[in-house]
Amino acid sequence: MKVLQVVDPLQSNQHIHLLTSHLKKYVSITQSVEMFFQNKEDYVIIHIHWPEELFYWKLPNAENYNLIKKRLTQWKRRAKIVYTFHNDQSHELQNYWCSSIYQAVYDAADVIIHLGDHSYNNEIGKSPDKQHVVIPRGLYEVDNKLDNQEQARELLGLMPESFTVLVFGKIRSQRERDFIWKTFKKISKKNKFLLVPRWYGGTYPSWKISPLKRIQAILLDHRADKHPNTFLGRGAVAEEDIEKYFKASDIILLPRENHLNSGVLFMAYSYGKQVVAYDKAGNIGGVINEGSKYCFHNYKSYEAAYIINNLHDSDFKVIPNTDYFMTWEEIGRKTYSLYQSILQDEVYR
Repeated sequence: MKVLQVVDPLQSNQHIHLLTSHLKKYVSITQSVEMFFQNKEDYVIIHIHWPEELFYWKLPNAENYNLIKKRLTQWKRRAKIVYTFHNDQSHELQNYWCSSIYQAVYDAADVIIHLGDHSYNNEIGKSPDKQHVVIPRGLYEVDNKLDNQEQARELLGLMPESFTVLVFGKIRSQRERDFIWKTFKKISKKNKFLLVPRWYGGTYPSWKISPLKRIQAILLDHRADKHPNTFLGRGAVAEEDIEKYFKASDIILLPRENHLNSGVLFMAYSYGKQVVAYDKAGNIGGVINEGSKYCFHNYKSYEAAYIINNLHDSDFKVIPNTDYFMTWEEIGRKTYSLYQSILQDEVYR
């Protein structure tokens, strides 16, 4: 069975790396975007994860759309198209053609893989002609080179006694920045410290459309950056530094509001860290367990801060229960079984 996974082979996404390493036990798999636009190989499965890969993560135009739509039609004549529903829309590349390409991929797919029940339940009624299946992601493979929290804090220049709130991953919007900062200000823990390695670089309000909001955003950046108990970084964190941030932290704050999934959540659990998150944010709330003491039910900074303030020191040492997570071996096997069933025009069970 020849499978084309439409991703950049040089990407470092753990989900793709771990899934591929286990799928290789069952299928011949190629990672390439270029091969999607060629006819050199007889692939029987075309597996798309992010439609942005098809236009190389740049703002698309009508030419991109027409070419992608043409190739999707050609592939459907001789292969099955599988689409993993990581996002329902692009986080940052938002224009008419991007939305149209997202819809074209969705329409062309024979099977939609969901990473949780929330998106499965939302989407199954919209397209009953397609198969919808849930194959969740598993824990990540993480470094374990540092002995303890004190060592990690020393390497990052943090005080040993600080109460460290980590916000990991890219900050997607100004609303997330506002939420993070307001939550931090309301935290009453002694020696609190805010660690946001990717504060800068996400979407900001437009000077043209919302000049006042843009000025407010700049002022917030200045206030937050000048605060003595914050570290606000720029750009991606080097692979070898990720362990330092998670091991140095006491709690992870996840500021997502409208996103379906979050790799940060699984990264935190892989390091044995608890996460405070919004329970209505896509599949995220289902993973944390809706109604747990680590979820807030309204996207309000005072609710997130209230949860953190009322957690005891012992709560921060509790390792999340991940016994119910699938192993990547199981995930690879289930994905292979799905491939087999759709090639035989059977319903996957």
